[in-house]
Amino acid sequence: MSRAAANTPEGKLASEKWKKTMQQRYGGASNFMKGIGAIGGKNGRGPDYGGGFCNRELARKAGAKGGSISKRTKTHYSEIWDKELPRIITMIKEDKSDVEIARATNISIGALKTRLKKAGLR
Repeated sequence: MSRAAANTPEGKLASEKWKKTMQQRYGGASNFMKGIGAIGGKNGRGPDYGGGFCNRELARKAGAKGGSISKRTKTHYSEIWDKELPRIITMIKEDKSDVEIARATNISIGALKTRLKKAGLR
């Protein structure tokens, strides 16, 4: 059974019912979200299983590790391109299509077209 969309009358009723339940469980209108957040913090998987990161040094190391993972590193296509460039140029001179070149060099068609355009070969 699917959930009613929030902008429908059924969804608005469901939202009000949920809000009323949370207010009964966790206190007045201003505190119910605070109570939900407190439960999430206590259920974390920190070093002492007390919630969140109980160890500031561990939190710092985790943040540094996540921040150091670059999404802009050299792709494996760059290595293939550098190695296969003479062959690609030969295939272009032989009037091979981009699809044939992509299959022969194991470079995706999109990556190949982008690199050919940047190199001024097409």
